[in-house]
Amino acid sequence: MSAVNVAVPMMAKDLSANAILVSWVPTAFLLANAIFLLPAGRMADIHGRKKIFLTGMTLFSVSCVLANLAPNIELLLVTRVFQGIGGALAFATGLAILMSIFSSSNRGTALGIAAATLYLGLSLGPVIGGWFTEHYGWRSVFLFPVVLGFISVTMTVLRLKGEWKNEGAPKVDWYGSLVFGVWSSALYIGISLIPDPLAWILILSGIAGAVYFYYQQLASPNPLIKFKAILQNRVFSRSLMGNLCIYSSNYPFVFLFSLYLQYIQGMSPANAGQIMVLQPLMMAIVAPISGRLSDTFEPRFIATTGCIVMACAFALLQT
Repeated sequence: MSAVNVAVPMMAKDLSANAILVSWVPTAFLLANAIFLLPAGRMADIHGRKKIFLTGMTLFSVSCVLANLAPNIELLLVTRVFQGIGGALAFATGLAILMSIFSSSNRGTALGIAAATLYLGLSLGPVIGGWFTEHYGWRSVFLFPVVLGFISVTMTVLRLKGEWKNEGAPKVDWYGSLVFGVWSSALYIGISLIPDPLAWILILSGIAGAVYFYYQQLASPNPLIKFKAILQNRVFSRSLMGNLCIYSSNYPFVFLFSLYLQYIQGMSPANAGQIMVLQPLMMAIVAPISGRLSDTFEPRFIATTGCIVMACAFALLQT
């Protein structure tokens, strides 16, 4: 994910893509990922988390090969959608497997280590992606994840024994999944088309669809999201809202920062990647420590401190 952001300017130049189309290179992945995360989690409960994880990693790896061969921006975006689907199947099950394996006494440490590996990947991505882009072109960015995916699948098959699923898990609400996919797609596409008049039609349709989805889930016998349970659990609901605010503020900065360094500052992809590595590198260092602290102290105080530090950092960027 982070390697692709560094390669976006060269993709735009090589494929003669305008700003709107090239902005969909990261967005197509994230949108498909968001749409399929909910049904992927439910399918994992029914069919087994390991099985869904392997399916997702395989689909992601194959999609990376196809992205490397894409002759135009339109087909590249299609492969990004399939990468997002594969990523959703893996993301929805990876942490769930950890939660199934580790007990509450050391679960925070395990999740901290998992977060550290995530941020380590985000740290290495800009550096490796920038180097590959500069020396071998943007297409090479989609090849080294294939190797990592093959290693992941092989290690999962050989080393991760057993299967984890919930007996008697409710069925997947496919109609609700379709409604979620339609309204979120309309909203995303509408925002990307501003100020075109069609944008406002899609945005309003997306908002209306979100309201319909909420009431549809309340009436569904097997809802994807149990809104009543979430709203009744203040700690969980506020944690979700905090995550939404953190990621929605941070991810646009990462994407735009890559463009700023290369277009405005005139840096090469490799040099831009070296600067972009600083943020995820610090996250990789701090994540295991915060995970260990959460096993001892109240996690919400640690999370709140992190939010305050982020807010101060964004304030400094304005100066």
